[in-house]
Amino acid sequence: MVGKVVSRLVAMVATVLACALAAPAVAFDRGEPSFAPACHAASNFDRSFDDMAKRNENWICEDRHWTAHHPVAWLRFEADSWIGEERPRYFFSRIARFETITFGALDADGTLRVLEKQESQATAFAGGPVFQLELPEVKSETRALLVRIERPHSVPLLTEARLAHYPEDGDWSQLEVMLLAFVIGMLVLPILIDASFYIVLRERFVALHALMVMAMMTYVTFSGGLISVFASLPTAVIAVVGPLTWAAGVGLSALFLAEFLEPGMQSRFMRRLMAATGIWCILLPGFFALQLHSTQSFADQGYFYSFIPVIFVITGGIIDACIKGSRSARFIAVAWAPI
Repeated sequence: MVGKVVSRLVAMVATVLACALAAPAVAFDRGEPSFAPACHAASNFDRSFDDMAKRNENWICEDRHWTAHHPVAWLRFEADSWIGEERPRYFFSRIARFETITFGALDADGTLRVLEKQESQATAFAGGPVFQLELPEVKSETRALLVRIERPHSVPLLTEARLAHYPEDGDWSQLEVMLLAFVIGMLVLPILIDASFYIVLRERFVALHALMVMAMMTYVTFSGGLISVFASLPTAVIAVVGPLTWAAGVGLSALFLAEFLEPGMQSRFMRRLMAATGIWCILLPGFFALQLHSTQSFADQGYFYSFIPVIFVITGGIIDACIKGSRSARFIAVAWAPI
């Protein structure tokens, strides 16, 4: 009797958490800083600033064909956007791994001032998944700013790149940070419930649920940049922990489902397949989440594509259990519906 009550309670908690976490993936978007790139391009390492200084067929000056699997990505910011304004001094973008970012300030007479920054020099913001780098001197005669990003690991690193006047221009609003903190607060109660019931029942699904919630908390803390409010961590660490804990959380959800459904509501094959899928999700997307520079050409796409079989297996397992009359599966189906 107690086990049934705990099962239903855990299922309802999972439903509420999944519905709550479905929103932050699309709800939070930092405001537009001052200047967006006019054009972008991709190349191998052999392309230099001299090759890219002229506007030619190498550049795509439309919001399309963004890629992060080439060795080098280029951004071009035109001075037309800041004429008559205070000149930009900072570069901002979404936190993701890269090897180096090199800036080239191109003046009207052809002079090019180059400044190279390493990944370790990027500064994460206290609130928001954003980092900043200081630009080379941008003068009144500067006509364009070229940005060379070696081994970019994420398309948003390119599409959300901006220039701004002041460091605080790339920060998220206090409301957005408070909403993230609110989600973290919602996740504390299920951890306490799981800990209390595990002491009594020693059921494996309760421990798996607790680990899944901990992965959720870590994901929200790092992917939303909230961790920077409490600790100054390298951007490489922040960039890795977010997607890594998402992969771990999804994998743990498959393992949780294999243990949670009532006996007889899934075949032995489906139960084993569900457990194998959970291990797959932790290992393969987890490996791509490390964003190693040696795997840069395929890690970003590989991370997302490797979730496809996980989605089909979990969805199939839930549908199969629902058809067989599982009450627990109905709770889980409601939880997955918004996602």
